[in-house]
Amino acid sequence: MARTEIQTDNRYFSRTEKTTDTWITPRYIIDALGPFDIDPCAAPKMPWPTAKKMISLPDDGLKADWEGFVWLNPPYGREQGAWIKKLAAHRGCGIALIPARTDTALWHEVIFPLASVIFFVRGRISFCGMDGKPRVGNNSPSAIIGFGDNSKMRFCGLLEMEGKVFFQ
Repeated sequence: MARTEIQTDNRYFSRTEKTTDTWITPRYIIDALGPFDIDPCAAPKMPWPTAKKMISLPDDGLKADWEGFVWLNPPYGREQGAWIKKLAAHRGCGIALIPARTDTALWHEVIFPLASVIFFVRGRISFCGMDGKPRVGNNSPSAIIGFGDNSKMRFCGLLEMEGKVFFQ
């Protein structure tokens, strides 16, 4: 299997043909928290809709205007902060699914002070591939973050999931 070295922010990681950045949110999470008006970082091929309007590459969802209630499963990497900051400032509010890396500046400077609700998922989420089938390899704990008061009631839909929820 061929390997490619990729540089991002002066750090290298190894990637194979089977490596992907596409980790689709399981449908049960979208169904529990939705409906959503926009998903600005949808995968190019989706097995189910995540929102009424879905933006995917090559369009830049980060630069797009966001209208209504947002669903956000942003790329997991250094650029994640820009997505979360935009969601926190968005007047229509919304919900994001991100790694629960609570030791980072993003959490201490944006999420903890501005989030309305935080749900820490117990265990690992089985994300899906573009074919809709569960994928293995999620090595990170997850959190579902709500911004804006209108996001709080939607978290009642997560009662079937194991985890801890915190409201502000």
